[in-house]
Amino acid sequence: MRNPFSSAPASGTAPDANAVRNDPASDLLLHAISSADTTKSSDSKPEFTTARIDEELARAGSPNAAEGQPEYKLYKRRFIGLAALCLMNIVVSWGWLTYAPVVTITTQFYGLGSETPVNWLSTVVLWAYVVATPLVLYLLHHYPLRPTLILSLFLLLLGSWLRYASTHTHSFPLLMAGQILLGLSQPFVLSSPPYYSSLHFSPTGRISATALASLSNPIGAALAQLINPFLATKASHIPNMTLIISIITTIASISVLLVPSRPPTPPSASAAVEKHPFQDSWHHIRHNPQFWVIAVMFWIYLGLFNACSTILAQLLQPAGYTADEAGITGAILIVVGLVASAVVSPIVDRTHAFVPFMRSVIPVVAASYIALVPVIEVGKEKAGLPGVMVVAAVMGGSSFSLLPVALELVSEVTWPVGAEWGSCILWVGGQVVGAVLIIGLDAMRGVGEGGDVGKGDGDRNEHGRVKGMRWASVLMAILAAVAVVGIIGLKKVKGRVGVDLVAR
Repeated sequence: MRNPFSSAPASGTAPDANAVRNDPASDLLLHAISSADTTKSSDSKPEFTTARIDEELARAGSPNAAEGQPEYKLYKRRFIGLAALCLMNIVVSWGWLTYAPVVTITTQFYGLGSETPVNWLSTVVLWAYVVATPLVLYLLHHYPLRPTLILSLFLLLLGSWLRYASTHTHSFPLLMAGQILLGLSQPFVLSSPPYYSSLHFSPTGRISATALASLSNPIGAALAQLINPFLATKASHIPNMTLIISIITTIASISVLLVPSRPPTPPSASAAVEKHPFQDSWHHIRHNPQFWVIAVMFWIYLGLFNACSTILAQLLQPAGYTADEAGITGAILIVVGLVASAVVSPIVDRTHAFVPFMRSVIPVVAASYIALVPVIEVGKEKAGLPGVMVVAAVMGGSSFSLLPVALELVSEVTWPVGAEWGSCILWVGGQVVGAVLIIGLDAMRGVGEGGDVGKGDGDRNEHGRVKGMRWASVLMAILAAVAVVGIIGLKKVKGRVGVDLVAR
């Protein structure tokens, strides 16, 4: 196989720097060295020497290159690790939204005065995610993936069984403690897919692998929306529902013990390049405007999705939809999204049309949030169940297709910085925005319905009607529309894909 950093066939040794100066892959590698070696002072210039270039070229070769063997290799066991990441993402997300679809009877079971504390069960997971992310980033950068995921396993199991223990004492603080532990385990799992796919998959399989693992997280949310209302139809069913979910979580999460760490031989040229030091990576990210354009859009749309998933039943029920119909709508949003992503991801994997795809899909995401406003405004009598389901299908299909493409584009934009950097920053920002939105949207309950919003009993207004969230949907639509402006700043980049294509 041809060495990607040489204009001559691979001969078992790294090519001399002077022999590759006109090679396009070498230009990309030199650009990577330049980006990563820039010191903290913005006025300083990176120093290049022949020895430094030769060192990076040598790092890009595989252990078998000197023996004349194929330089890059794919291992079948990568699919075992991918399946384990999928299962972990499912149960982590299911745990996050355990009580959101059954908010009313959860309020009754724990003797709460309103549904707001139950909404905090979802919000606290997002804040715990933020707290744990710096540790996750450090561990993924310095240590193999498996021990990092084992720590996540411990937090997840402890949190799950604490929640079940709370059902025996009707202790809401204990339930909250379990949710916090679940939240601390989440960033280990959510931030891993781009990092894992960059280590184990080829350039034509990375987006699909990232999509499969990352979008398993919404599968957990779909299961929560669809199954939990049937597991708990009244307050006395909350303990059994929590027990069933805890057992499933325990069985599925043990699979992380099968996740392989770095493969013996890298799958591609870009995967063979050694990661840059921790502080240098942050400096490169901090001074990368293209990264921040993508990040801000990702934060807004992920935050909107998290908030909408959490309060979906509370958005729809005042408009005349039942809890079961709201759960089915949430499941449609997620199932259609998964199907759309399964179709789109392999196409983008092979065409690498990251930017054109994002420019075309982001306006569709915004349009779906805008369309949700009139559906809630006119209610079930006029919009009907098909109306809200169509909006949910469009929202899910566009949002889910966008997520893995954005994660992979960030890896391209920031390469040769490790993929865990972009993934961690994107996810944690989305969680912060989601948490803030859930708090803000909950505070808007009953706004614009006449009378004093503060009056009434819990979640009902002074007239005895369930407080609606009409203006909450309007705020989400405004944020979604404003974020579309970011597509102007998207630019095509030549990152690790450029190197990998030359290497073929």
